[in-house]
Amino acid sequence: MSQELYKFQEAMSKCGVPTEATPIADGEIHRFHIEGHKRGSVNGWYVLYPGDIYAGSFGNWKDGSTINWCSKNRADMSQTEQAKHRRQINQAKKERHIKKQAEQEEAAQKAAVIWRASQAVTSHPYLNRKGVLAHRVRQHRGRLVLPLRNKKGQLRSLQYINNTGEKRFLLGGEIIGNYHVLHTQEAIEKKQAFICEGYATGATLHEVTGAVVFIAFNSGNLNPVALNVWAKHMDWQLIIAADNDRKTETEGKRNAGLEEGRKAAINIGASLVYPSFPDGIDGSDFNDLAGIEPLTEVV
Repeated sequence: MSQELYKFQEAMSKCGVPTEATPIADGEIHRFHIEGHKRGSVNGWYVLYPGDIYAGSFGNWKDGSTINWCSKNRADMSQTEQAKHRRQINQAKKERHIKKQAEQEEAAQKAAVIWRASQAVTSHPYLNRKGVLAHRVRQHRGRLVLPLRNKKGQLRSLQYINNTGEKRFLLGGEIIGNYHVLHTQEAIEKKQAFICEGYATGATLHEVTGAVVFIAFNSGNLNPVALNVWAKHMDWQLIIAADNDRKTETEGKRNAGLEEGRKAAINIGASLVYPSFPDGIDGSDFNDLAGIEPLTEVV
């Protein structure tokens, strides 16, 4: 392993995003499993650009964290090095953006085919365990299928949930700013909506309150979804229903659910609600809380 790759891997490890594999400096996004997360999840990511001076970014899709890295401090670069470095990064980003757009369009087409082939679902082990109903979701080869749509209503990707609750997105699909919405005509007329992370949480809120619910799928997508929802429904009462990731706080890590929830609420002027649990009781979201006590009042 070269010195640059070693330094990059070391920086990732120090920031709590470890990967055992040797980083690849090809300007592509690489996904990997983060130790301590659910088996099968690939929440970790990195991208590393090669050159005279290596530069890259890495983070965790689940909590929305992103950290930039460079093999040489900017203060130690000559003006010529800085200019060349900027050109290299800008060109690499441009190429990556073009390729990513092509991948997302291909994934959107694949999503449409899978969605059409999926079947209506009324019962599924995951839904039964979470105690919620099937709202505008389908089933494909035994897995729940959730659509991710943009603010124009166009299908952009899918999320799969298997019997054990393992969640996967369609490879290459567009996620940022896209969501799944639960609603009825009566709910729309109330002009009140919650924005939350996961399906079980969203279904619980919808069933308890009767309000419209926008599902962002992860904490890092709360803010982009909130901005898109606010742009369409400025006259609605919008409420961010954040997860309360208390366990990560006890481990010395950020409470991503609350942090990203607060950011989204501030950015669109929305209210913020989150679940509180009795001491010694596990749980992080409103679906977990509903399994402990009735949600008679959320707002």
